[in-house]
Formats: sequence, structure tokens, C-alpha cells
Amino acid sequence: MASVATRISDLLAEATRRLRAAGIEEPRREARWLMARVLDISDSRLFAHADDIVDETDVGRYQDSVRRRAAHEPFAYVVGEQDFWGHALVVDRRVLVPRPETEVLIMEALALLPRASSSAQDHATWERGSRSQGGRPGWDNPRGGQDGRAPRGRRCVFPEIVPGLG
Repeated sequence: MASVATRISDLLAEATRRLRAAGIEEPRREARWLMARVLDISDSRLFAHADDIVDETDVGRYQDSVRRRAAHEPFAYVVGEQDFWGHALVVDRRVLVPRPETEVLIMEALALLPRASSSAQDHATWERGSRSQGGRPGWDNPRGGQDGRAPRGRRCVFPEIVPGLG
């Protein structure tokens, strides 16, 4: 049995309808973001190649992502990642999704410190492992700790910027 060829534009239109019906606030935007993630392409490429055919495996992955989001699963859980303080953190149902307000809290806390190191922002969160270097996303850290624990036994995520916690 031959499969029906599915274009990017058709998938986006259907996903937008489904997300809108589920009450998602920005259904068209989220449909695009999910598609860009599944196909690993930019938003602009989605527009430029809207008539491209999506292979069956990616169609299934995309439809599953849309189904999860339509069920109001947090977007970060669906894509497995959340940007925080300039770093992409790996997230899933076992962790709380970092909120944008937390970044404001960090900036306010840094402003109260007498003198933070010049590289405070670089040390504020764990560095993300580089996939191109074979790293495990979210855990590899050049300062130690490749097993999911804080680097070199540290208990605080921000030890370099808060004196006495490192």
C-alpha cells in the first residue's frame, strides 16, 4: 500500500487547527516551532520550503508532538529542552520547567552582590554538552561532573558567583 505524501504546509495547517481547538494560546507559532524541532530546520526554512514532503517517520514524530502539546503538556517537556540564562537545559516530566521570572531574580541577585566575577554569567548554569563533540546534552561540564551531579561535588548551581558556596 502506497503512503500519501504529506507536505510541511499541510501538517502545519492541521496542527494549527488541532492546537487552536485545544485552546493553545499561539497555535500557529507553536505548530511551526514543533515542526522546526522535528525536522531540525529553521523557521525561515519552513516558510521557504512549505511544499517539501515530510518523510513518514517525521510525520509520526510531529503528530505525536502536536498530540502531546494539544493535551496541554508543557512545550519544554514536548521538545525536551528549555532555554535558561542563555543555556539550553534538558528537561522532562521529572523536573520543573525554569520560568522566565527566575532569570529576573538571578539578575537582581547579581546586582546586589558587591562584586561578581567577570565570568558570572558563564558560570551561572552548567554548560551544555556539545553534541558535535559527542557530549550528553545537559550534563557534560568541562569543570567536572559528567554523571548528572554538580561539578566536583558542588551542591549549588551558582557557586562561582556566590562567595562561600563553592
